[in-house]
Amino acid sequence: LRKLGELAKSSEFIKNADVFVVGFDNVTSDMLDVLKQFAVEAKSITFSCVYFSENRKDKYIQDNELFKKFKSISVCFICCQCL
Repeated sequence: LRKLGELAKSSEFIKNADVFVVGFDNVTSDMLDVLKQFAVEAKSITFSCVYFSENRKDKYIQDNELFKKFKSISVCFICCQCL
């Protein structure tokens, strides 16, 4: 995975890509690093988090571990800590 992150820096395919991250229930720290690099290098990146709990008042509001990891990428990107 580390190599994938490194290759993203020089990949024209990634630079021109709209990346969609869908279907994960969790990500490792290595995968999170790759996704951060994609966020920096790609044309765009979209994350989808799905978590339903019938016991919640508003089951469409996310606040699980995966959401927090994806949110950390956006915070990192906005603050330019990923560059």
